[in-house]
Amino acid sequence: GIVVLNNAGGFAGLGSISWRGTGSVNFTGTSVNYSYLKKFSNSLILNTDFTASYSLTVPKVTFNSGRFNINNNKVKITNPNPDAITGISATSYFVNGTLERKIYSSGSYEFPVGSSSDFQSATINANGLLGVNSIEASFKAGAITGTTPNATTGTATVANALNAGWYSINADQQPTAGTYDVTLKIKSATNTAPNASRYVVIKRNNATSPWAVQGSNTLASIVSGTVSATNTGLSSFSDFAVGITNQDVVLNNQNFENDTTQFKLYPNPTSGNLNLSFKNAIENGTLKIISLTGQTIFEKQNINGTDFNFEVSNLNSGLYLIQISDSQNSFSSKFIKQ
Repeated sequence: GIVVLNNAGGFAGLGSISWRGTGSVNFTGTSVNYSYLKKFSNSLILNTDFTASYSLTVPKVTFNSGRFNINNNKVKITNPNPDAITGISATSYFVNGTLERKIYSSGSYEFPVGSSSDFQSATINANGLLGVNSIEASFKAGAITGTTPNATTGTATVANALNAGWYSINADQQPTAGTYDVTLKIKSATNTAPNASRYVVIKRNNATSPWAVQGSNTLASIVSGTVSATNTGLSSFSDFAVGITNQDVVLNNQNFENDTTQFKLYPNPTSGNLNLSFKNAIENGTLKIISLTGQTIFEKQNINGTDFNFEVSNLNSGLYLIQISDSQNSFSSKFIKQ
């Protein structure tokens, strides 16, 4: 069943008694300070801010409203289903601590472990990942630590990273087989690049190792000030950040994934017209078409609206990168000119 605690204020249990059950405890009303030291078996439903004084192990967490302040402790989610955490939003997520999730060998697991001021999130997509029982993640606010990045991807150089924060993501043991993909979302950096094609995921093996480009990066995006960057085909865990390159990164076509939730590009391939349709309107934006060698061969500024049509019949046949950006958003896609 469900136990509803309204305006509890504090939830304490410092003796030897365990809280056992298979249902949920619903905290609502005023914010809650959790100080229950012994075993707690129920899932949590949060309708208010929740602060943990001790580490906590629960099957599931459901956010209806409020944030979960881990308070420099650890929260362990024992249910391995990807939906063991629900209701995540820009105002409902975990802050200030480590989130550990039990996982299956395949599945998509989000770790919404932001800072006190901003929602940040990392997602692990496991692909036949053997030998791993659980994954833990924490967000480190501020500039990356360790050596300055000195890596290359194609002809681009990575010498910096977004300064809003970075992630430490580790498994209970390194995989014996399989791979995973990681998507990092980072908001409120003050050293952003001019467009999404300047972002790649960088990784280091430990706190003293150099930051490097590993796996296969896909085209990043920027939506409402949040940079989202994905790296695929990884086989070990460690620290992750979003690196900034000195020029646009042209990626292999097989590594490209289009963000169809935010915009559509059609027809693709095309021999003449190219149509773009956006979920949210572009305001005073800039459009660029870039060749695989990195050369900007077409640019149009001050574009506005949600739907655009461009004539590309004059282009040589081949693969091209198209970028569209305004003050809040940046999108990149590839198209084939027949």
